[in-house]
Amino acid sequence: MRKFIGIVLCSVAPVWLVLSLLQVRLLRAGILNTKDMPPFVGNETGTVSEYLLNVWHWDGMLLLLMVAALPCLAVGVLLLRRGRVHTGHENAV
Repeated sequence: MRKFIGIVLCSVAPVWLVLSLLQVRLLRAGILNTKDMPPFVGNETGTVSEYLLNVWHWDGMLLLLMVAALPCLAVGVLLLRRGRVHTGHENAV
């Protein structure tokens, strides 16, 4: 279980990178909207899908992932290394 959690934590940075590239492509394709919807700014309303496909909400999510990427990577590497540490007694015959 510790190994799985370590791998998940180490994958936060690649997920952030992939979602950042995806956001640019979706914005160019016109799939993401640029309405000023609450809760951050503006007073426009929309459907649930418009909220999920709002570029400002994507920016907020990507900011949180970017901030979390380095600490998650550090903790993930520590968890993976802790699972690999062996003492000399385990290999003795």
